[in-house]
Amino acid sequence: MSDEELESFMTARTTAANTIAADISPLKQAETSLRASEERYRQLFENDMTGVFIADDEGKLIATNPAFRRMFGFSNDESLYGASLCDLLEDEGDRWTLAEALRRGESISLRQLRCRRADGAPLTVRANLVTTCDTAGQLERLLGYVLDETQLHLLEDQYRQSQKMEALGRLAGGVAHDFNNMLTIILGYCDVLGEELSLGQPGRNSVLEIDSAARRAASLTKQLLAFSRQQVLRPQVVDLNGVAQGIHGMLQRVIGEDVSLALSLDNAALSILADPGQLEQVLMNLAINARDAMPQGGLLEIVTRRLEICEGSADVRFPELPQGHYATLSVTDTGCGMDEATRSRMFEPFFTTKELGHGTGLGLATVYGIVAQSGGRIHVASEMGHGTSFTLAFPLHAGNSIETCEEPQRISERGHETILLVEDEDGVRDLVQRLLMAHGYHVIAAGSGAEALRIASELGQRLDLLLTDIVMPDMNGRKVAEQMIPYLVDPKRVLYMTGYTNDAILRNGVSEQNRQLLQKPFSPQVLTAMIRNILDPGGAGLPDKGDER
Repeated sequence: MSDEELESFMTARTTAANTIAADISPLKQAETSLRASEERYRQLFENDMTGVFIADDEGKLIATNPAFRRMFGFSNDESLYGASLCDLLEDEGDRWTLAEALRRGESISLRQLRCRRADGAPLTVRANLVTTCDTAGQLERLLGYVLDETQLHLLEDQYRQSQKMEALGRLAGGVAHDFNNMLTIILGYCDVLGEELSLGQPGRNSVLEIDSAARRAASLTKQLLAFSRQQVLRPQVVDLNGVAQGIHGMLQRVIGEDVSLALSLDNAALSILADPGQLEQVLMNLAINARDAMPQGGLLEIVTRRLEICEGSADVRFPELPQGHYATLSVTDTGCGMDEATRSRMFEPFFTTKELGHGTGLGLATVYGIVAQSGGRIHVASEMGHGTSFTLAFPLHAGNSIETCEEPQRISERGHETILLVEDEDGVRDLVQRLLMAHGYHVIAAGSGAEALRIASELGQRLDLLLTDIVMPDMNGRKVAEQMIPYLVDPKRVLYMTGYTNDAILRNGVSEQNRQLLQKPFSPQVLTAMIRNILDPGGAGLPDKGDER
């Protein structure tokens, strides 16, 4: 090769080398950009709070992000790799919908799906599934975005349940007045007949049976009003430990000898604001429910504890509770437990798994109503064959005890004073007038507020006491009391009676706290004792409108 040829070859080689070097540079840049893009995608995929997955054309998982694995309770991607999406779905209809989408290559937009976690716990998600197809239109992959809506689903269920309870509560409250009026008449005349018939006389046992049945009916009415959260409560500051200890002996007799009863109470006093009688009813109902779940015997444990929820933290049993101090009461049995279908309906009134004729189906519904009306919350944990645990949480009360209307003292029940009785129900009015006259009182009866005011204006003397129903057609009891002030010896001498519930009482301008309130049905003994409690010096007087607190 001549020098000219060699120089020409080297020049061409150098030019080619430079050309090749220039061509590689964009490729290197593209590779770098691709790696950066892949890293950004990986970071988004791994750190997205939304559950993200990729599945093949058969619906088998190829990749999942940490949020998806946490949502479904899996530890790593390998444990899910190759699993079918259909295996994660609980509902047969959802499986069919997914299979059809895969077959047609169609996307699924924001559909609620019921799933099951790895530990078997139910999971409700909102999913958006996007299909990708090749140039021939064949399904290649499925990309999914999943949001956990389990808590939202539970809240929706609770809302629907509360609506049902409220509707039934309004029904119960509507019939309570008439029902309680009738029970007042039945129980009142049973007492009258019981006193007139001596032991051994024909008919006395029949009267006692009628009285017993009426009292059971009255108890049923109270349960109906309890689950609807409309019963009249008399709250006071009570120690939850003291309530549990006080009812211990009665619970042991109720559950029987084959069930062991254990108390584990917090060392410190747990003061809450509640009606102690209603709390005892809650414990009694839960104990009876536990006993029925342990036909072969077992253990019933009652535990009280203090619960503190700090800022930024939450108790998994009560995620809706704000930060603060609470008292918890747990009632746990070793019985048969409940399946999911039973748990979902356990607080429904009249729902029961017991045989026909055993139980009213109001036990747990009553518990729910009392706890809710007392400002508490309920958490239930149950598993078939492994027992059930009810945990109640109440706000701890700080401060002094509030004033309450205690059971009237049984002072002298006879009297001579003049009482104006206002009651629109004829049967109740006749009964109360007869009972009070039998105890020595001079009773003037009126069937309405207008009639009562007319009688008082024409009487020419002051009245010692006004006994009035609260809810009446033309004028409620509060208005009667206000307009009767000029005709009363003491304007505080007013005794209200009602067969209605808390809500109706408040709507008619009468607060049951710090007032003398006679809840129908009542016994003659309670009626006369409350009247004497007002009339006698030192009796519990009633504040007028300006004294209410």
